[in-house]
Amino acid sequence: IALLYPFSWQHVFIPVLPKSLVDFCCAPSPFLIGILTSVLPQLLDQPIEEDVIILNLEEDRFEKRVGDEEYVLPSKVRAALKSALKSVEGKRGSSFHGSERSSEGSLIIVEAFVRFFVESIGHYHQFLPKNLDEEFNFANFAKAPHSKGLRQFLDNFKNTQTFNVFVDERRSDEERQTFYDSLFERRLREQIKESPNMLKTIGGKFKDFGAKPRSEER
Repeated sequence: IALLYPFSWQHVFIPVLPKSLVDFCCAPSPFLIGILTSVLPQLLDQPIEEDVIILNLEEDRFEKRVGDEEYVLPSKVRAALKSALKSVEGKRGSSFHGSERSSEGSLIIVEAFVRFFVESIGHYHQFLPKNLDEEFNFANFAKAPHSKGLRQFLDNFKNTQTFNVFVDERRSDEERQTFYDSLFERRLREQIKESPNMLKTIGGKFKDFGAKPRSEER
């Protein structure tokens, strides 16, 4: 859930669901739930909704798929994120001490996901209405990227409660000031400084996700 930053999960989250409540996984509402491996057989016997995904973290495999998992993110994004994760894995054999490797690895992962959102939705501010009684232009926001894959991703993402809350929290100048010093907004300002016309460069730096975390400049 932390990797969703700067967004926040708006639905049910249960780190470990007790065995006696496993039928809760049949709920028709969105949820993110963890169960023990020993409960998996009982879960698979439940009348689970068709759009529920079950990922076995212990065995690193899907127990149940929807079928569109490979197409939710654009191919360039998947490749960039995988590259960032592999770079962290490669540091396990480095000369750093364990705690240093863990800290740097965590920073690289966080930066990779933050840069993904900066690249993909950082142009949101250009579609924020100047007046509170005006609506955010979701349609034009999703159509802005040149990449077809990114447009498809944003066309789906713009309809989520997660993104709608993100936009609502930044509708007024006062509310935007609250987030001014956040990591996401700092990275966004750096991006705008490098590429003032973001609408022409949206998604152009996905390959840099695995780069070393930037210094904290304001």
